[in-house]
Amino acid sequence: MNQKIKFPRSEKVYLPGTLFPELRVAMRKVEQVPSTNFVDGEKVITPNPEVYVYDTSGPFSDPAIEVDLKKGLPRLREPWILKRGDVEQLPEITSEYGRMRRDDRSLDSLRFEHITLPYRALQGKCCTQMYYAKMYLLSAELFSWSIVVIVVSLVIEKCIIWLAKMLYKCIQHI
Repeated sequence: MNQKIKFPRSEKVYLPGTLFPELRVAMRKVEQVPSTNFVDGEKVITPNPEVYVYDTSGPFSDPAIEVDLKKGLPRLREPWILKRGDVEQLPEITSEYGRMRRDDRSLDSLRFEHITLPYRALQGKCCTQMYYAKMYLLSAELFSWSIVVIVVSLVIEKCIIWLAKMLYKCIQHI
């Protein structure tokens, strides 16, 4: 499969994360058409800046990535997961169903080249995305943004309360 998704007047770019620069966020740099105005009867064309938008199209819109469904995508998160030190790779397929599927030769034509043995949490550890989100390890940038939203909300709430008190005092003097 060598089909690529193409979007006119845009280019796929990657921006590094703030807290984790090794993580790249896929964005589209979108070219805007110039603005046209008439000033004193003359046509004035003003260029507009490029706009960056979040790109959810995955690797299929990146001309630099060769997509092969049999090989799968690069395991970009694996070094990050292993670096946390709370998982281990299973030595073999451990479920009865998994072993049954592995041993079924009629499924050989359907197998992918990139399937590896799964990981599990070390004894006494938890390694779910929900756990890391709660611990602010997986989503530290989201946590930082949440703090900003909470602080701004509190400031707005205080301003509204102050404004309500001032209005109440003004109404009493009427």
